[in-house]
Amino acid sequence: MKEMMAQVLRHLFLNNHNIRKEIIMKNNRNKFLIVIGLLLVFTIIIGTSYAFWKTTKNQESSNVITSDCLDLDIIDVSPTINLDKAIPITDEEASNLTPYEFKIVNKCNTEINYIANLEVMGIENQLSSQYVAVSFNGGTKEMLSEMDSTDPTYKGDDYTATESYFLTSGKLLAKEEVTYNLKLWMNQDVTVDDDVMNKRFVSKISVTGGQQEIDTSKNLVQYLKKLQTEELVEDEFGNLRYVGNNPYNYIEFNNELWRIIGVMKDIENPDGTKEDKVKLIRSESIGNYAWDNKASGIGSSTSRNGSNDWSDSTLQKVLNEGAYYNRTSGDCPYGVNGATTPCDFSETGLINESKNMISESVWNLGGTANFTSSSNGLTKHWYSYERGSTVYAGRPTKWTGNVGLIYPSDYGYATSGGITTDRETCLNTILKSWKESEVSDCKNNDWLYVGYGSSFGNPQWALTLYSGLNSSVFHVPQTGEVNSSHTSNTITVLPVVYLESGVKVEIRSDGSTANPFVLK
Repeated sequence: MKEMMAQVLRHLFLNNHNIRKEIIMKNNRNKFLIVIGLLLVFTIIIGTSYAFWKTTKNQESSNVITSDCLDLDIIDVSPTINLDKAIPITDEEASNLTPYEFKIVNKCNTEINYIANLEVMGIENQLSSQYVAVSFNGGTKEMLSEMDSTDPTYKGDDYTATESYFLTSGKLLAKEEVTYNLKLWMNQDVTVDDDVMNKRFVSKISVTGGQQEIDTSKNLVQYLKKLQTEELVEDEFGNLRYVGNNPYNYIEFNNELWRIIGVMKDIENPDGTKEDKVKLIRSESIGNYAWDNKASGIGSSTSRNGSNDWSDSTLQKVLNEGAYYNRTSGDCPYGVNGATTPCDFSETGLINESKNMISESVWNLGGTANFTSSSNGLTKHWYSYERGSTVYAGRPTKWTGNVGLIYPSDYGYATSGGITTDRETCLNTILKSWKESEVSDCKNNDWLYVGYGSSFGNPQWALTLYSGLNSSVFHVPQTGEVNSSHTSNTITVLPVVYLESGVKVEIRSDGSTANPFVLK
């Protein structure tokens, strides 16, 4: 009984203890919750107070950017070309055709660049572009298929363009307009054997405009090969050459004016491969210097007048590794026995951009000692000498480098002839005789003779050696013939280079001094 009473008392004691402990824990938890609540309230009060302190004001007016328009329009000035039952016609007959005139109008207040193409529509029984002749804006005839091609853009409900050919490009100022005209006809060379019967030809003018300058550049070699001009002719060896008194062959190179001699065929690269390259000559002299004037015993020289070995010529060193090539000042060959004169090319030497455009090439150094008769002194003979193996004993026949001089054949082929002596007659007259008055048309219509200096015919060095002496090379004197001279004489120097075959040209230029070709 006592034992039962003790267990009851122990149970009551433990329950009471647990109740008190629970009460204490609840009280502590309540205190903790109260503290958290106070912190939250305090935080809310702080946040609310901060919101009360913040203020925002908005601009009453608006900042507005309104873009101007960019819009062109093409307006027919004359009826479109409609050649019904067309037949081949001569170029003379084509000159009497009424052209289609169209106007390009800048409708907006910002200047705009544009490019105009002739797009050929794809249709059934289509007349091939190879039979279509074109005269744009009064220019010379071109065959449509030989013009510079572009990507067609026209796609309408009536037709879809399948071919596109470049016509022109330019820039229009605000509200400005320009008018062009176009003639199309079936070329006179078309015959009944050609696939032209019951055919149709449909084309449209397409003009694209934008504020960004439009890239209309073309590969220079290919562009010149397709260029239709009487000033660019092919010689009997397949080279294209500019001819005449003052052809439009000016080009911006080295931040100055140079001139294009032509597109030369099969120019050798250092690795032995060959390719067609554009050949340039500086439009102004860099000064009068000796071709070579090393003292006897220096390099290949065995006389006080120097040597006719271009590979170690003192002038060659200036042009390819010296002051001119490095666009700096230095000493240039002048007189005999290695004498020099100060020369400063810090404003006229080659810049790095130009060096990157120059194609290192193999230059032929062949020469002759016989050039005074019709059997050995014509321009075509010089062309063969230059590429031949006739040299003074021990001289190389080739040299690899960047900057050279003209060949006598470059000079001869640059004539267009004149009224009394035409080009064919000039090319059948020995270059040694071009000084004679009866053939003065030859030199006076040769831009490599008249194009330099304030007076006719400043003399200039050529690259070709006279094989009969150790220190004699050829030059073009003021009298206009080709003759030999001691290498130590001081004569005008006009640097000549070949361009890399991948160089491009901006075709919106026309090659004049005011608008020279621009390389890209």
